[in-house]
Amino acid sequence: MDSNSRSSLWDDTCIGISQSQRSAKMGSRLEEIINNHALHVHNSGVATYRSGNCKSAPDVTLSSGISKYGKVSWAIICDELKTPHEGIVIDIGDRDHVERKEVINWKCFDWPAFTEESSNKLQHILDNWHKDLRISCDDMVSQLTQCIQKCVGKVAEMKVVSSHS
Repeated sequence: MDSNSRSSLWDDTCIGISQSQRSAKMGSRLEEIINNHALHVHNSGVATYRSGNCKSAPDVTLSSGISKYGKVSWAIICDELKTPHEGIVIDIGDRDHVERKEVINWKCFDWPAFTEESSNKLQHILDNWHKDLRISCDDMVSQLTQCIQKCVGKVAEMKVVSSHS
């Protein structure tokens, strides 16, 4: 939740702030709710909000009973979200961690450049197929796939994604 409250239970940056501040008072109220309902705070104390020189953790992750599904880990992600709030990732249970990988940015794909790159090459493949009528369907698929992949590789812009992108 974006609680806009501060407490040392989830925000290391608030240590030493005046308890008369509104966000600290709201933090005390949230602490009461946490205690009354036996909730678990997953935050590690790191800032979840950064704007200029200001950093704090107004975003609090609470749960009850999810630890029965396995190890629970909480972290912020370093992807640019175009917001001062950091993305939060919660992993529950054991699973393989997927690292970042490079993929084609299809949203920005240059289709006219692909058409130019592929037209002669695809025509050459078609001409060869007309000359060799005994070519198997599997060979045709393989040739077509390789040609398209090479043309895409020459034109495509790549981007890095993670399982949280």
